[in-house]
Amino acid sequence: QQSQQQHACLNHPGAPVFSKLSITLFDDCAQHFVRVARVLLMPRGSALLLGAGGDGRRSLVRLAAFLAGSEVHTLALSGGSAAPQPLESMKLLYRIAGTQNRSCLLMLSDRDLAHNEGILELVGAHLQTGEIQFLFTVDEVEKVEADILPAFRALQPDAAPDAEVAASDLWRFWIDRVRANLHLALCFSPAMLRASAAAYPGLVNGCAIDWFLPWPEPALSDIARQRLACWPAEIRGNDG
Repeated sequence: QQSQQQHACLNHPGAPVFSKLSITLFDDCAQHFVRVARVLLMPRGSALLLGAGGDGRRSLVRLAAFLAGSEVHTLALSGGSAAPQPLESMKLLYRIAGTQNRSCLLMLSDRDLAHNEGILELVGAHLQTGEIQFLFTVDEVEKVEADILPAFRALQPDAAPDAEVAASDLWRFWIDRVRANLHLALCFSPAMLRASAAAYPGLVNGCAIDWFLPWPEPALSDIARQRLACWPAEIRGNDG
């Protein structure tokens, strides 16, 4: 197998500048990357990535999101601060995807769920219908409809400028935008899927599933050789 060292500059939440992601794309890894990238390039595309921890799924998601032009958002704890509330996090993502019409991605792992109870219910509702009950107050819904009205009218150039628009039409237009632009990447273990799939069938029905099996030994050897190649010759020894 032929491997190649790839570097990508990713703009991730919380980073004031672009950060560098160093990843070795051997054949099996590249195939998974292509699958994830293809999903994220599709409207409403979400991925369920099943495997063991430490297999590089999150790094591949960040690289694929960069290719797809999606902002990556996570719910991971950072710097000892409290994790964001699931409802507030989903509100932010819905506004980015629906009101701002920008592509964004929520990446979740088993560890994230331990600190954010209830997020699976929100994720399942999004994957099923796009509508999350009680996510917005009445005032917030009216604000959404007012913000989205110019974009809605722009798609109907033949309509009279002062023509009345039904609130239900504005809301459906906005939800369709959210579903098209908000992607999910669920990096779960098989045990987490077994525990959650029955209660939240949208996790399976609404995602493209990609199984990450143990990497082949030749690929791991390639990674080791490439990492060691960066070391000074006196450290690698005569066999480097």
